[in-house]
Amino acid sequence: MLTKELIDQWLAKQNKRVELGKLKPASLDAFTSYANNWISPRLGELELETIKNGRVKEFAEGLVAAGKAPKTVREILMTLKSILLSHRNEDGEALLDLSKWNLSFITEDVPSIGKQKQPTISRDALNAILKNRSIKVRDRVLIGLGASTGLRIGELLALRIGETGENEEDTVWDRENRVILVRKSVYRGQLQLPKTLAAIRAVDLSTPVQNMLVEFAKGRQPGEFIFSTKIGKPLDPSHVQRFITTKNGVPGAHALRRYRVTWLETQGCPRGLEADWIGHSNGDITARYDKTAEDREFRRKQVERIGTGLVISEIFSGFQAPSQAA
Repeated sequence: MLTKELIDQWLAKQNKRVELGKLKPASLDAFTSYANNWISPRLGELELETIKNGRVKEFAEGLVAAGKAPKTVREILMTLKSILLSHRNEDGEALLDLSKWNLSFITEDVPSIGKQKQPTISRDALNAILKNRSIKVRDRVLIGLGASTGLRIGELLALRIGETGENEEDTVWDRENRVILVRKSVYRGQLQLPKTLAAIRAVDLSTPVQNMLVEFAKGRQPGEFIFSTKIGKPLDPSHVQRFITTKNGVPGAHALRRYRVTWLETQGCPRGLEADWIGHSNGDITARYDKTAEDREFRRKQVERIGTGLVISEIFSGFQAPSQAA
């Protein structure tokens, strides 16, 4: 079998996984790009049995020569390995022996992955934005909410005004219980499951953040997106990046999430609770025995004690009914 035939079969299976909710569309997009733009053009005409370490090493070197970043080279190689591993008979037995796959040999001429850029934003810079009345109220609320909750941008844009009680389908602001229930995320204008199972969570809101949402949501109906276009659709992340964050000096929406994690750390937030609020999987065995995040009263006390470090009240000082239009 030619490699390109297996690639087509593998991508079809990944599409099916998306339909079943077992794979995120964003992951499928990455796999498809790697397979169609790099793996198939360079290895597609080769018989599967010829894809040995030496051939893969040459492939990796070609990716470096083409200017691909070290991290991307390794992601493409792992995609190739997944494709090859998928070559099985009707009993699910592997038809290719990858036990001798030698990643160290394959990548010995691939530069090491350097420290990744992780831009953040200071407390002073955020507070200056929140106080700046020349910036739309909606934009300041979005920035303030992102920085005070640590929600990912897709989760933030999927946020709706919720009914009383828990909604298991949508990401909603539960006003009565003063929490945001993260259940969905926005990707390319579509609602999808969040990044990981750990991302499905409840994020407690301190009093100033709760009051900000109460004020901002006046006159709005349950089910409406908090941050919406003129026709009621969620804002697109690219719009937020161009016209809200970058325009106002925030180096990317993820910088707001990094601010929140940093603030939680400096305020001595219990690690188990921090992981729960941020939506990180905690692989530490000791941390997994920590059940403080399941204590509702403890969570409420902690979210008030920790606060946000932000002048949230400045956002709606002299507040007028907001325009939701993008």
